[in-house]
Amino acid sequence: MLYRYSMKLKQTGQVTIDTVAASCGLSRTTVSAVLRGDAGKYRIAEGTAEKVRAAAEALGWKANYFARSLNSKRTGTIGVLFPDVFERFMGETVRGIEEALDQVDCRMLLSTSRFDADEELRAVEAFSWRGVDGLLIAPYAPFSGERSRAAELVAAIGRTPCVVIDRAPDGLDPVAEGYGFIVQADRDASRAATILLAQGNAQDPYHKLRNTRVGFLGFDLAASSLRERRAGYREAAAELGFPPREILLRERNPDSADMETAVVLADAADDRPGAWFVSTEGLALKLAAILEARGRRLGADVRIGRFGSDPAWLPTGLLGLRQPHRQLGRRSTELLFELIEGGPAVGTIILPVDHAPAEPVPGRRNH
Repeated sequence: MLYRYSMKLKQTGQVTIDTVAASCGLSRTTVSAVLRGDAGKYRIAEGTAEKVRAAAEALGWKANYFARSLNSKRTGTIGVLFPDVFERFMGETVRGIEEALDQVDCRMLLSTSRFDADEELRAVEAFSWRGVDGLLIAPYAPFSGERSRAAELVAAIGRTPCVVIDRAPDGLDPVAEGYGFIVQADRDASRAATILLAQGNAQDPYHKLRNTRVGFLGFDLAASSLRERRAGYREAAAELGFPPREILLRERNPDSADMETAVVLADAADDRPGAWFVSTEGLALKLAAILEARGRRLGADVRIGRFGSDPAWLPTGLLGLRQPHRQLGRRSTELLFELIEGGPAVGTIILPVDHAPAEPVPGRRNH
C-alpha cells in the first residue's frame, strides 16, 4: 500500500513534510528537524530519525528549496561567471570552488561571458533574478582604449555579495565597492621569471643560455592582471639593463595572423630576443610553434616562460609558473560565504605564484 501511495505521489509531485509526518505518525516539527539534519540539535532519538528518513525515502520526498529559501532568505546557490572555460585556469579554479562548496549545502550556477560585455551583464542579471546568494566573477576585460563597462557591471551586481577573482578591468575598484578581491602575485612572478629567463641559475635547465634579452608577449587588455605582469617584466628589464620589447595583441581570434606577423618581425631583427615571457599558456604554446617553424630550437636557440605549468603527461620544454588556481577558487568561495554572512570586505588578497623550472623532458619540443 505504501509503495502504491509513494508512486502516486511521485507522479503528482505531492510529497511534502506533512505527507512524511502522516506516514510515520510523527509531528511535522519532528519530521522537519530530521530532514533538515537537525535531529541531534533537538535531541531526537536515532531510532525516530531513522524512521523519518526511511519514510521520506520510500515516499520519494525531495527538499523543496524554493520553500526553504522563503524561510531562510537564502537559495543555497552562488553564481560563478568567467569570460570562458577553455583554459586550465578556469577549470582548475572551478574545481577549487567546488571543493569549498562540498563543505556546505550549496551549489553553483556557472556561466561564461564569451568575452562579451553585454553577455556578462545579462549573466549577472540572470543570476540576480534567480536569487543567488552571492557572485564569484572573473570579469571581462576590454582592450586598452575601449570603453569601460565597469559602472554597468557594478549596477548589475547591486547589493549582491560579490568576490572578484584574478583581475579587475580598468574602472572597477573591487575594494572600494565592498567586494572581495583575490588575485595572484602577478608582478613578483613576472619579474622573477624574466630574470630567470635572462640569467638562469645553476639549478635551472636554461643556465647555459645566460645574459640574453627577453621579450614580452600578451594581450593588450585594460586589466589589472596584464598591467601587473607587464610591470614585473619591465622592472626586470630595467634591473638587467636591456630595453623592453613587447608584443601586445588586440585580436582574440586564434586564427588571426597578427601574432605570427609580429613574432616573425621581432625574430628576424638583429637584436631579436633570446627568450620570451608570455602572459598566458595558450599564447606561449602558439609562440613555440611559430618559432619552431622558423627553425628555432627550444632550450638551445630560444627559451620561453609563461604563466601555467606542464601537465605530467605533456612536457613542453617551457619554463612554467605554477599558479594557485585551486587555492584561488577555494579561498574566493570561503570569502564569499563570509560576505554573505555579513562579514566585512578585507581588501585585496594576493596569493603567491611558484616558478617551476623543471628539467625539460625529451619530447617533440626539446631538441
